[in-house]
Amino acid sequence: MGVQRNGKSYARQKPAKQSEEHRRLEKEARFKADQLLHLAVQEAIEDITNLIDKIAEEHNKSFDEISSLVHLGGHVLKQRRAPTIQNALSYCWARISDGRCELYIFFSRRLS
Repeated sequence: MGVQRNGKSYARQKPAKQSEEHRRLEKEARFKADQLLHLAVQEAIEDITNLIDKIAEEHNKSFDEISSLVHLGGHVLKQRRAPTIQNALSYCWARISDGRCELYIFFSRRLS
């Protein structure tokens, strides 16, 4: 698919090739930026670990308990839907007898 100008279609031009030296300099710059980011993240993790250790010692809790309270990493699962009246009714009228769940549904004659 080309570019359209004044109702005519033209083939898209390819970008000019970069020189070997330019590509090498860009690669080195990306590598240095990645190294700096990695160092910054490692320092932040170290600081957070020290802070969690300090809090755990102050409150006589384990490291895992404090880190779970702080919630470092992982996915946060959120309920996206609000409860509905139908769910509330079916929950309220569910009864457990003989190991089975019996569900009493109102207005069953209207639904069928």
